[in-house]
Amino acid sequence: PVEAVKDQITEKLREKSGKDRAFDLAAADNNELREGRSDLAKLAESHKLEIKTTDFIAKGEIAPDIGPDPAFMDAALQLAKPGNTSDPVRVGDS
Repeated sequence: PVEAVKDQITEKLREKSGKDRAFDLAAADNNELREGRSDLAKLAESHKLEIKTTDFIAKGEIAPDIGPDPAFMDAALQLAKPGNTSDPVRVGDS
């Protein structure tokens, strides 16, 4: 019966909605970066986020704090030089 799984369904929908909102916000922030209306430090501070960096990563390596996520690695390896940004990438089971 639906009642038995109603709470689980509701929680999954909330989680998906939150991930979708976060992705949309990341896309809007990325537009601000590319248009020069903001910088990464200001955006991170406005969202109370910490900027993390890593040494260069080669194909087949695992990104620290991200893990072996193919979508992330594909986007990261497309960047031509430090400071470049990609479009937002959904990682994990999002």
